[in-house]
Amino acid sequence: MQLSVNVLGRRGPEAALACLGHLRGRLPDGMRVRWLDDGSSDGTRAAVARTFPSVELVRLPGDGGVAGAHNRGLRRAFAAHDDAVLLLSVDARPVAGFLAPLVEVMKMRPRAALVSPKIVLARDPGRLWYAGGEIDWWRGRAAPRGAGTSDDGRFDRPGPTDFATAVAMLVRRQAFDRAGAIDEGYANHLFDVDWSVRARAVGMEVHYQPRSRVLLDAPDAGPGGGWTALPVDRTLSRSRARLVASHGRWYHWPTAAPRVAADATTTAFRGWRRLGRARPDVADPAPPSRPTARR
Repeated sequence: MQLSVNVLGRRGPEAALACLGHLRGRLPDGMRVRWLDDGSSDGTRAAVARTFPSVELVRLPGDGGVAGAHNRGLRRAFAAHDDAVLLLSVDARPVAGFLAPLVEVMKMRPRAALVSPKIVLARDPGRLWYAGGEIDWWRGRAAPRGAGTSDDGRFDRPGPTDFATAVAMLVRRQAFDRAGAIDEGYANHLFDVDWSVRARAVGMEVHYQPRSRVLLDAPDAGPGGGWTALPVDRTLSRSRARLVASHGRWYHWPTAAPRVAADATTTAFRGWRRLGRARPDVADPAPPSRPTARR
């Protein structure tokens, strides 16, 4: 199989250099690596080009969200006749030997469209972040198995799973051809879940391979190994509603809709509380030298 790697991230030059540097020695010689530059600064681009001259820089407009960025990278890869592409987040730190087990699934399972490895927290490698995924249509939620729990061997059985994660995911070309491109309407959330569901709907398979292991070095992954490494925003609720409306049964919606709305309210309330707690830590501005009129 002709393989390549697409690395996507938005956290500045330090994260980009750390991820690309970590890949050195962990990929086969000559394997093409692309850096999907999703609107990063000139300094980041220059640092990546200077330190990794062999890495292909793919400049993106920076306004299509994570889903759009991955689509453009996948089209670039498949135009170069790659059979499969490994999608990696800039926060992913693959362990040596991680690629072979993923490729093995593709070779042993001709219908395997997407394959993700076991993902653990870099700051606590004994704690899981992803060990396969499960979709709860009644609640309108998609969550990884074992997130935040100890990696004690309970999730070491490979096999089909509800969804793969774009944090680390090997994509077969046929997934793009048969299931179509990633739905950019999901922007930053749940696009990989939607893609997994669509791949399974056309007779392809989505797999979890625990013999492949990746560390997640995300600063905001949450103390308990929280599922999303992206800041939670209103688009998450819209994506959850879109997922149920697109793929759930009619009888899921009456229970999923109130749950999505309730979770969105809870998330917003927690955000306001965090903001309120943070305010005392911010130094008060100096008082004006003279009274100012109220507006």
